[in-house]
Amino acid sequence: MAYTLYFDARDLDSRDWIFILVDLFFILIGLGMVLLRRRLRMQAFFPRLFFGISLTIGILTGGGLWLGKQFGLPNKLRLNQCEVVEGTVSGFHPMPPSGGVESFSVGDRRFEYGEKVSSSLFGFSEPASVGGPIREGLQVRIHHVDGAIARLEIREPH
Repeated sequence: MAYTLYFDARDLDSRDWIFILVDLFFILIGLGMVLLRRRLRMQAFFPRLFFGISLTIGILTGGGLWLGKQFGLPNKLRLNQCEVVEGTVSGFHPMPPSGGVESFSVGDRRFEYGEKVSSSLFGFSEPASVGGPIREGLQVRIHHVDGAIARLEIREPH
């Protein structure tokens, strides 16, 4: 039977460019204010403060993105450091309308994601209430690291 790829953490890498471009934009504005402060008739304090804060945020964001690429879920998937579980979804508990956690099992492995689960920040976390695919009895193949779903494949029906 063939599987259809539903989620792959490596696809999240492309969204990093948005953060980098926004950071760069504010850094350039701050640098421009510092260099042109006399022409703009500004005191030195605000342009330097703006540039310093923009640069600090850029460094922290860029550093976080770099660390995520080096040690995060997408990299573990690239390096084949994920455990693979294949089987039928059982014990499915959808996320309540008020929010919380959605959970299910495949074999003896339990998965949880939602508002109060840290692995939801980086791995698959789309609850059924907003169109997520997980349902009781579904055939799946899951690549995960300590319960964080790095790759979700769903078996096509006969």
